[in-house]
Amino acid sequence: MRIIFATGNAGKMREIREIMADMDMEICSMKEAGISLDIEENGTTFEENAQIKAKAVATCTKDIVLADDSGLEWII
Repeated sequence: MRIIFATGNAGKMREIREIMADMDMEICSMKEAGISLDIEENGTTFEENAQIKAKAVATCTKDIVLADDSGLEWII
């Protein structure tokens, strides 16, 4: 089984590979899967941006696609 992680971030790829190391599946970045997209992350939440990325990459493959989005939030 192959899973494509919707990111170009090498640090995120290292992290996801560490997390999924015990699973019997191939983990690929978009680049490794031959997918080159300029995805506009225009959601209003981290969850929406992750969905935008996953859906965009899913149009290019029949493989399973995962995505995440994160950052700092200030609650005032």
